[in-house]
Amino acid sequence: MSRITRLAVTLVLGILLLTSVSCSAPDFGSRAKENAAAIEQLESRFNELENGLGGVVFWQALAAVMFVLAGFALVGGAALGSRARRDHTRFFGTAADTEQPRNLDKPTA
Repeated sequence: MSRITRLAVTLVLGILLLTSVSCSAPDFGSRAKENAAAIEQLESRFNELENGLGGVVFWQALAAVMFVLAGFALVGGAALGSRARRDHTRFFGTAADTEQPRNLDKPTA
């Protein structure tokens, strides 16, 4: 595909997308009322769990969230360590495997 053809296709798609955009505000109608009711229900349930009979349930849910976050932190830390190990070898080449002093400001490529 030539450069001019790609440019023409891009311009036509751009004009098509720009003309299909509506300037009117969205009309949520009854969905807004349903969403507001759902939010109020969630707030009341959260307050009930925090204050009332579900105090134990609240702390169990909080502990479950913390365990999930700790799992994400472990996986993310392993990924960062792996990436750092690869980048170290890529930036420093053979110097990464030897005991030669390295200048961190000027990596070898």
